[in-house]
Amino acid sequence: YTDISGATGSSYSPLTTSAGTTYYQVIVTDNNSGCDDPTSNAVQVVVQEDPTVLVDLDNAIVCIDGTAILSTTVTNGSGSFSYQWQFSTDNVTFNNIGGETGSSYSAPTTSAGITYYQVIVTDNNSGCDNVTSGSVAVDVREDADVMIEVDNAIVCIDGMAQLSATVTDGSGSFTYQWQSSATGGVGTFSDITGATSSTYDTPTTSVGLTYYQVIVTDSNSGCGDPTSNVVTVDVVADPGVTIEVDNAEVCQGGDAQLSATVSDGSGSFTYQWQSSATGGVGTFSNIPGATSLTYDALTGAVGITYYQLVVTDTNSGCEDPTSNIVTVTVSTGPVVTIELDNEEVCIDGSVTLTSSITGGSGTPTYQWYSSINDVTYNPITGANGSSYDPLTISAGMTYYQLVVTFENEGCADPTSNSLLVTVQEDATVSVSVDSQEVCIGGSALL
Repeated sequence: YTDISGATGSSYSPLTTSAGTTYYQVIVTDNNSGCDDPTSNAVQVVVQEDPTVLVDLDNAIVCIDGTAILSTTVTNGSGSFSYQWQFSTDNVTFNNIGGETGSSYSAPTTSAGITYYQVIVTDNNSGCDNVTSGSVAVDVREDADVMIEVDNAIVCIDGMAQLSATVTDGSGSFTYQWQSSATGGVGTFSDITGATSSTYDTPTTSVGLTYYQVIVTDSNSGCGDPTSNVVTVDVVADPGVTIEVDNAEVCQGGDAQLSATVSDGSGSFTYQWQSSATGGVGTFSNIPGATSLTYDALTGAVGITYYQLVVTDTNSGCEDPTSNIVTVTVSTGPVVTIELDNEEVCIDGSVTLTSSITGGSGTPTYQWYSSINDVTYNPITGANGSSYDPLTISAGMTYYQLVVTFENEGCADPTSNSLLVTVQEDATVSVSVDSQEVCIGGSALL
């Protein structure tokens, strides 16, 4: 112990300008003869730093009805404290929370929103300041909801189909578990091993329809664990295409429509018709504007044209097939002429009319006609061959012509030239003499 300069009274106010512990005693001097000078007991005076306070929060983000407990840690000060918790909606103006005077506080979480909290600590001992903590925010959120979507719902084998999850609300502290099902029924979904991120690339190695969903686990207090909607991924076989033509042989200007049948594939197709003059590999070229499922072939020029169709399947992993080849043959319009072997015969004489056809397409049918005036013609029953033998049982003049009908598209039904057949009565003869009797050397004319 050391003397304190000037401290010679019966009382003493120690200095408290710096923190620390100091022990004090007093020596009393009795000035009379024979009296002892006693030394007192020792007392300590502890000078503390002013208190500081920190607020800890176990769950800064919770869902409705979750738990968010604020607790205090006070350092320094006298140790004799009282507390008052306060709240604010803007982190500027704080108000006391009635009855909340403990060292910890359980924040209400019955409605969504952000609330700021602080605590005022009062140190009840002499000279100690009252301290206010920093503010902390409690964010109360609605339970999470999750929706999933797929970039390619229909793909071919080995295509790409990625599922992605979008989570709204919730705490943001999520884990994911993707599930699949062959039928999509309730209770049929099972976890996919290792599929625990917010996206999932589905397998597409075999044909079939698979149903998918994701379960999101929100690890924060009070938060539900939502299950998403269900989406499907349909893995289909690569497409194939065949084409056909309604009229493979036509006359100039006829109609020849090509049509396609596509099997399998995603259903998301584009079309490009191609043509070739020879049909050889590498000779086909695109037909401008021919991009629909059907195509009306051009038939203005005579000749054979080869056609095929390239189908593009726009979905992931799908091949682009080329069809079989079909031909369209365009012929000139038909012309028919007739001729006969005998223009004039007697009754029951023999006459044959024959025909000659140039151009046309397909198999012709024939109908012979007759007329008595070369104006009005009538069909001859049963006269349906390429040649015709007219009846010659009675005398008279008859005109004949032939109408040819072709089965193929665009072919006109030409009418031939007309020919006249004359049937005469059989000839008769009589003899007369100018002088039935004459003398020798006389004249008789028959």
